[in-house]
Amino acid sequence: MAGRRVAVLIATTEHIDESLRGGGVAVADCIKLRDVLINPDLGGFDEVCLVVNESKSGIERELERALKGCGPKDIVLLLVSGRAVWSEGQLFFATVGTDAALPYSTAIPAMVLKHLLAQCPAASKLVLVDCGIGAEPKLNEYLGDGVFLLSATEKLTATLAQGIASGEADLHEDGEIDTGILSPLFRRALPDEAWQMRMAGHKGVLIAKAPVRNATQLTGDEVATPEVQPELLALLGFPDGNLDVEQAWQQRTPNDMLRVPIGVDENGQPVLLDIKTSPYGGMGPHGLFIGASDVMRADFLQTLVGGLAATHSSDTVNFALLDFSGDNTMAPLGGLPHVSTLLTGGDTMSIGRLKDALAGEANRRKELLYAGRFRSVWDYQEARRQGVLVSGEPLDPLPALMIVIDGFAELIAEHPDFQDMVLTLARLGKVLQIHLLLSSAQFRDSDIRWLDPFMAYRIAMRTQTASDSRAVFGRPDAIDLPYMTGAAILRFGADTTVRFTTATASRSAKPGAAPVFEDMTRQMLSHGPPAHQLWLPPLERSEPLDVLLPPLHDNEERGLCPADTPWIGQLKTPIGLVDKPLEQRRDLLWADFSGTAGHAVIVGGPQSGKSTLLKTLLMSMALTHTPKEAEFYCLDFGGALVSIRELPNVAAVAAGSDRELIGEIIIELLTSLINDRKNKVPDTAAPHLFLVADGDQGDSTGRSRNWPPAASNTACT
Repeated sequence: MAGRRVAVLIATTEHIDESLRGGGVAVADCIKLRDVLINPDLGGFDEVCLVVNESKSGIERELERALKGCGPKDIVLLLVSGRAVWSEGQLFFATVGTDAALPYSTAIPAMVLKHLLAQCPAASKLVLVDCGIGAEPKLNEYLGDGVFLLSATEKLTATLAQGIASGEADLHEDGEIDTGILSPLFRRALPDEAWQMRMAGHKGVLIAKAPVRNATQLTGDEVATPEVQPELLALLGFPDGNLDVEQAWQQRTPNDMLRVPIGVDENGQPVLLDIKTSPYGGMGPHGLFIGASDVMRADFLQTLVGGLAATHSSDTVNFALLDFSGDNTMAPLGGLPHVSTLLTGGDTMSIGRLKDALAGEANRRKELLYAGRFRSVWDYQEARRQGVLVSGEPLDPLPALMIVIDGFAELIAEHPDFQDMVLTLARLGKVLQIHLLLSSAQFRDSDIRWLDPFMAYRIAMRTQTASDSRAVFGRPDAIDLPYMTGAAILRFGADTTVRFTTATASRSAKPGAAPVFEDMTRQMLSHGPPAHQLWLPPLERSEPLDVLLPPLHDNEERGLCPADTPWIGQLKTPIGLVDKPLEQRRDLLWADFSGTAGHAVIVGGPQSGKSTLLKTLLMSMALTHTPKEAEFYCLDFGGALVSIRELPNVAAVAAGSDRELIGEIIIELLTSLINDRKNKVPDTAAPHLFLVADGDQGDSTGRSRNWPPAASNTACT
């Protein structure tokens, strides 16, 4: 049985020591090498761990984990890129926190790596050093004689990645790229550079397979683009067009998290978008997308969101889809179980409410991290996978949240104050695993320049003008894209640009059938939990009273009343809902007459619903209190209380014109109050009496009378 193929790629480009800054290997080159190594059609590695700008202890931990975990039949490839430090004849590899004057305590000593390599039981150990070390000194003196060693002056990573991806490294044209061809490859690719290589018995170890040559591949400065968009499901590994959700949602390796193919390049190879942060080997969490065609823009957003949803369960990734374009580009995505919010152009959008909802989501994530003392959502998710308990309870899912805003330019033009919310989310995104994709048909430079520090990747389809392209890329490239569905450009890293054709899921698998995306959505609906809802629509209508109360049942002692209600009979009852968009919830609105301030006044203009609320209050009290607990005496000056006359808790309803009955009610209540004061202690067996007055109690001059008189409890409108 063949062993595993494991790679650890270390990329350090940032240094606190100014003497170590400048030069070095681009992270984008390491990402490209990672992509070709993990690609099953090329490198076929089982695990590729990319460690970017990590601390000394973090790098050493990953090295020890990977090397100690190898078996005797395994192949391990180790790339160390960055800056080398020499001190007293010893070699060190710099990290982010390295002080060149204190290398033993702040850098990684080569002797530590040498020891780990010597203890590693792997059959083949390949070490690539891209730290500016040329032909001298001989690295085997520092890293050991039992490993394959290759070192060059800061061009090794780029040369090897390009050689594998393009097939140029297949010098023998036998479809295999092994250690034996690296010497002639580097001699050809770097004729003026100093480099060194030591086989140490590892000749012929397969590094990668060469890509299948594309017979129509263009040469020179031309760019070949597939004429037909590839099918998304085929790119995801389901060429028959049937999504196997259980297989697709299996636990993904750290490398594959938040990573999805979005199309193919000119060689027919998958183009991957990786929205992880750079320390986890991704391009970065936030990006821009521009496309003049609404149809093509909608198709790509469907591909990106659908691809992530098809490969990640709904407790791993969620989406907030906000469409300000007016074209409903994202409406078809609303059926996915991953979607926590879909706001389209047809919705009545309140920007203040949306800002509250987004701020509330950030706060919710902060609180979950704080409760478990987690540094980031990545740490939270790892703890959840390991079954860690917080306060004795298992951790709830906390998926990555991708916020897609189409029509972003229009949103900012109309609501410039929304910039503050976007900047807040962009800053917190790395820790809270909130990802932004800002999309529009057009972008002015002023629309997005303030976002430049946060935008890690940019995607463009054909633009209307060269200035639109420059606003996103700094160059007019997107205006030159062919008039062809799916033609696009991806730019990430320092200046890595890839032309590609986007995948699609909008076609039907066979004539007359539904589009593939609809089938994908149907299959995913029966799997995974529904997404956490961060947006609740505004309260535009009153809910029926039975929605506010627990289920009603017929109790032998109390009659019809809510079941399992501990507060029943305690002079408080729900009468409405309180909207709390910042807290992403709705709470019950309570009428509470249990304290010393056991009175209420309902105020509102004409036809505002005062009488309706009063009747709701009386009905709710009647369902939760027996006539022995609460009794109502009603003065009806507006004629609205006639309908509640038959409630068992209602002792009397007096019309405003019935002065005799009103007098009797007042005498009854005053007598009860006087008796309570004489006895000093109220009769606890007697019901609580409510004087309820509804309507206009003013006199003919418009002046308010002294109303209501003192009573046990009052409710007036």
